[in-house]
Amino acid sequence: GNSGVRVSAAQPVRGPDGTVRAAVVTERTGDGVLLLADSAIGQVLGTVLGAMALALAALVIYAGRLSQRIRRLRDAAGAAVDDSGTVTTELPLRDHRDELGDLARGFGETLGRLNDYTRYLRSLTSKLSHELRTPLTMVSSSLDNLVEQPLDTDSRRFAERAQDGARRLDRILRAMSEATRIEQSIEHETFEPLELNQVIGPLVAAYGDMHPQRTIRWASDGQHHRIEGSAELIGQLVDKLMDNAVTFAPTDGWIEVGLSTRDGVTALTVANQGPLLPDHMAGNLFDSLVSVRSEAGDGDRPHLGLGLYIVRVIAEVHGGWVTATNRENADGVVFTVFLPRTTAGQGALNRPR
Repeated sequence: GNSGVRVSAAQPVRGPDGTVRAAVVTERTGDGVLLLADSAIGQVLGTVLGAMALALAALVIYAGRLSQRIRRLRDAAGAAVDDSGTVTTELPLRDHRDELGDLARGFGETLGRLNDYTRYLRSLTSKLSHELRTPLTMVSSSLDNLVEQPLDTDSRRFAERAQDGARRLDRILRAMSEATRIEQSIEHETFEPLELNQVIGPLVAAYGDMHPQRTIRWASDGQHHRIEGSAELIGQLVDKLMDNAVTFAPTDGWIEVGLSTRDGVTALTVANQGPLLPDHMAGNLFDSLVSVRSEAGDGDRPHLGLGLYIVRVIAEVHGGWVTATNRENADGVVFTVFLPRTTAGQGALNRPR
């Protein structure tokens, strides 16, 4: 017979009296049995693999959705505090009832407290100015009356020194009040089309007359530089930058003011000969109450660092930003204010490299 495994089954056939009269025998080769077994195993494996594929697809979809939610929360948390210190407390996923929702709500509460503290710090200048004004007036008037009295030489010298200190405090308070007034006035300022050449050119000429001992140059690229803005605020911006340049430039040094186009936006530059910027001030030079001026300089002028802070505030309200770098040949510094042009539209700008 054929070689291989055979499977046989027999069933007896009984007569009426119960005796076995015959037997029915069936026989099949092993190949057929293996085919039946393979078919059954294949169906089971197919079902298992299908279930595993569905489970894996569900896990991939869930992981992708979870990763997307985490990225949304990460990006929102990273952008919650911008360069100007403004805090955004609204975060995505705060209404979700899972762990990410709890995390978003925790971030939101922390940012809310940070926002409250930031508002307090920003209002601190005006509060200090208001609270110190009355006692300073009392001290100044008392010193004025004291100086009018007959005093010996030492007493008069001390009284006059106290008067000088009181006058300097008064100038400091006026500078702080000026910064607060500018911040408040910006909210109600009306913007209109401006041609920067017409606004800044005459100001540079006036500064040249005010400081004849310094060489003040006006360098425009000859193009039109139209923006939507306030001539008053732009004038204050230029005034603060020029004041900073005059302070640091040598008496016989030079200052150059220019207008040019960079990557489709207007760049207003104020460069001056003088000392370089310290490396440790690069990140917070335009913050409030930050100054690199030496206290040994002009003792009659308050050096609070509010000038460059005002420059930053005015630039940002016009949709721009300001940078400060050392000149390539290391003979001075250059401040650059980037402003969007009306032809480029009013929207988010990409900072040029």
